[in-house]
Amino acid sequence: AHRSGQENLQKPAIKAAIQAALDARSARMDITVDQVIEELAKMAFQDMRERLPQRTGSPISRFRPGDKIRALELLGRHLGMFTQRRVVDANVQVTEIRRTIVYPDKPPAQLVG
Repeated sequence: AHRSGQENLQKPAIKAAIQAALDARSARMDITVDQVIEELAKMAFQDMRERLPQRTGSPISRFRPGDKIRALELLGRHLGMFTQRRVVDANVQVTEIRRTIVYPDKPPAQLVG
């Protein structure tokens, strides 16, 4: 299922249909990517001192640090800051893979031929 799903997502007609559905939903909701990013930025970079009245110092509203952290995380993801890159060595020999699977606890020096 995963493989066929990935293959289907590469087909131009399916990609176009998905994008059309996403665009239609965005139009119905009247929300743009720019608006979402702007609101996340407001949450992420707001000054908490602005939530305190000048005279009493009592909070106007409840603040949860997770809100700010989550907003920063979403912005960072949008900007591609947290992309994990993994180097994969495709030159591994099949015999080496078999040894690793069959004898996972033995060091490579003990595995002969």
